[in-house]
Amino acid sequence: TLEMCGPWKDLPAIYEEVVAALQAIPGTLAGSAHQSHAYVDGACLYFSLRGEVAVDQRAQWYRAAWDAANAVLLRHGATLSHHHGVGLLRAPYMRQSRGPAFALLEATKRMLDPKNLLNPGKLGLDL
Repeated sequence: TLEMCGPWKDLPAIYEEVVAALQAIPGTLAGSAHQSHAYVDGACLYFSLRGEVAVDQRAQWYRAAWDAANAVLLRHGATLSHHHGVGLLRAPYMRQSRGPAFALLEATKRMLDPKNLLNPGKLGLDL
């Protein structure tokens, strides 16, 4: 699954483009989404995907699906997550998602955790 949040005006295009991007990955059987949370200015879409690939190819397939879906989210300026946060799986997209504000996140992490003991590698922070 992959959850994201975006403005109402962008959600139809995000849905169509993410599903198309997922379907373009060899081995994908289905990609779809439902709206899990609604707000005045937007909503959370919760995407689910299913593939059928050889066991030794599953990690590569899953990463390719995430890369394709997140490329759509980044192009639309949508959030990379909603209530599940950003861990290791979403980390590769954080720098691009946050743009210049990412430097502030890095500086804050360095100041509060100079030895990088707390959640190393999370949030895209390779300190």
